[in-house]
Amino acid sequence: MGGRGSFSNLAKTIDEVLGGSSGTGKVEEIDVAPFKTLDQTENLIRNKKREVLVVFNENGEAIKAYQGDSKSVAFPVAEAQKWKGCTVTHCHPKGIEGFGGTFSFADMRNATVFEFGSHRACAAGQGEKNYILRTTNKARPMEFNRRIAADIPWLRERMHEEVRNVKKAYQDKTGEFKNYAHALHVARQRSVGFLNRYYRQTAEQYGYVYRTQK
Repeated sequence: MGGRGSFSNLAKTIDEVLGGSSGTGKVEEIDVAPFKTLDQTENLIRNKKREVLVVFNENGEAIKAYQGDSKSVAFPVAEAQKWKGCTVTHCHPKGIEGFGGTFSFADMRNATVFEFGSHRACAAGQGEKNYILRTTNKARPMEFNRRIAADIPWLRERMHEEVRNVKKAYQDKTGEFKNYAHALHVARQRSVGFLNRYYRQTAEQYGYVYRTQK
């Protein structure tokens, strides 16, 4: 979850995260040769300034790779329709306060529409994590997709509320924050934390496992 430098930009980033533009735009396919294993690949791409997406087949072999911009990466729909059961990983470059962040709605939509076996985001930034959505044999992908789409207005309001509450506390000089940057960091953490809890709880209801991993 990206964005830079101010409460207004953080609010804008929330709207982008809950939007649906990921996977569209100019497609730039790149060579899969540098990508040997999943762990090695995520270490390699984590700190890239542009998003890189790599697809591994069920034998653990990299079969496709694409490069995007700082906020998204495009791929051909015709190719993605062949990725059912595959592991798809991509990087989230640093954004707000130097963090990459969790899945956007577009990431979740891609994982369900194309029925990835596992979808992963390796986020840049100190202390950041891998965000992982894994299917089970009880997965109901399109129901999960529709549920998230239906919840977006509510999610947007709740995440904005987290930001507003922190901003108000900072403006009221409650003493909770060291400075503006600290308040912005807390606002980002609380809003993303809310989204992560939602993903985790909702995924379980539709036969998915959502988790974070250092």
